[in-house]
Amino acid sequence: MNFFKKIFFIILFSAMSVNVFADDHTDNSELVEKAKKINRPKQALAPSKLIDDKTLKSISNKPDGDAKELGELLHKVLEILPKMPKSEWTQFLNNFFKNDKSKLTNEKKNDLKSEAISLLDNPKLSYIFFSPNSLSEVGITSHISQLNNNILGYIDRLIIAENTITAIDFKSNVNIPDSDKEIPKGILAQQAVYLLALQKIYPKSEIIIAILWTKTGEVMNISHNTAINSLDTIQHLDDSIDRS
Repeated sequence: MNFFKKIFFIILFSAMSVNVFADDHTDNSELVEKAKKINRPKQALAPSKLIDDKTLKSISNKPDGDAKELGELLHKVLEILPKMPKSEWTQFLNNFFKNDKSKLTNEKKNDLKSEAISLLDNPKLSYIFFSPNSLSEVGITSHISQLNNNILGYIDRLIIAENTITAIDFKSNVNIPDSDKEIPKGILAQQAVYLLALQKIYPKSEIIIAILWTKTGEVMNISHNTAINSLDTIQHLDDSIDRS
């Protein structure tokens, strides 16, 4: 199997051994009670569900109720379009938004189309979308000791080079921070988890984590210390799995 097409998974669940014996004289209720006492492994956490702020506070900008849906659609479009000839992009986008079940206005759909094409046409971002070493929506799972739990998430783009592994997450925030230290803690914690997992999977490689701010096309690298320190601020974890 081609090295660049492998998706690496590390599943470090604790082994659990259970012995339940039954014969014709065993009461089913007794088995049920035994089953209730079995220690089951925790469900894997989704890095994107780590709870904390994911947007910069701004008095001038009102929350966009469509932001989550817009972000999910943009992620999907940016996953599909790079695999297609550029000549087919416009037709695909027209059909995609004609058939989607969202309640977005035509104005917002057109803005999203323009945003996607602008990103893909940006020569500075070609290594993200068109490099043969760039994988999209890469599943990753690992045990994270800092969280005392396993995680299961999806990295938007994983770029595999000889000595470096670069994980890039797409964020469609309207307000863009000036530096990695100003990135909302919820986003930083998500990247910290990816960093820790990738360090286990690729122990001999340098790991780079970064955000692609889709509104501006800026790629912002995140220092390891800034990301790891954000985990201390996380107060609640959600068990659900998400690909955002």
